[in-house]
Amino acid sequence: FGSSHPAQAAVAAEASCGAEDMAPDAVAAPSGNKPILAVRLDAATRNALRRAAEAAAITPSESLGTAVAAGASFEPSDEAHLHMDFVLCSDLLAKMPMKRLHSLQEALQKMVGDAAEAVALPMSFQRFELYAPDKNFLVARFKVPEALTLLRRAVWRECRSSGIAFPDAMWMPHVKLGKIKGLSRGQLNEVSCDGLAPFAPLAPARPLGLFLRGGALPEQADPGFWDQALLFAPSPPPPLSAPAAPSGRPASGRGGGRGGRCSGEASAARVPAVAAGAARVGGRIAPEMAAMQQDLGVIA
Repeated sequence: FGSSHPAQAAVAAEASCGAEDMAPDAVAAPSGNKPILAVRLDAATRNALRRAAEAAAITPSESLGTAVAAGASFEPSDEAHLHMDFVLCSDLLAKMPMKRLHSLQEALQKMVGDAAEAVALPMSFQRFELYAPDKNFLVARFKVPEALTLLRRAVWRECRSSGIAFPDAMWMPHVKLGKIKGLSRGQLNEVSCDGLAPFAPLAPARPLGLFLRGGALPEQADPGFWDQALLFAPSPPPPLSAPAAPSGRPASGRGGGRGGRCSGEASAARVPAVAAGAARVGGRIAPEMAAMQQDLGVIA
């Protein structure tokens, strides 16, 4: 799968014209507007996953195989949705009495604080696959630290005891990239993710913390808590300092169980990261540097 892929050609063509910086990450509602407690991912990982989703949307037959016949399509997720679902919550969250909500927030903040150092480890990309049982959702699978799995279990139990979590005790760490439309169950079984292998993230994903997206909170609740109080790192890493200049010289200014089978394991033949916007499928694409600056803005 070389640089002749039509999706890559489209991305590269627009990259030559330059790209505007991506707008700040919005907390968009998931399907059905249900609240979801999610793992916030670093911008570089989200950009890589967005490019894979856009490739599937622009050239579905090249990306997902010839089983994606004429008339079928792929609807990519908004970039604000490209985070890892952690605990699916119900609308009862918006009806919780403030005293119970505060107790829940205190319990969650303590759990995250106690586990923050152990869970803030890189998560290696495993593969792209179709999410069973319907198999019409394309997802990216990740291998997460055991500590994050244990934290998820504890958070789910706490939310469950508060009456706001769905009974999904099992967790398959994944990010939904979008939905395949227009295929029968039999056709979905023939879909292959091999064409997406070059779009696999180049580096392990970094979990930045938990946040709530979608749904509604009680009227007097503080939305800032659910966006900033459950971070795995209290502050961004210190910037690299420039090497000291020789005496009398100025510094140079240069810094020194439910996934359906679908092949597409990360291959050694990687496609260089593309920093510009593709054909308009769900918004603009940001340069990687701007994305990393966005990361620091998120956890500052």
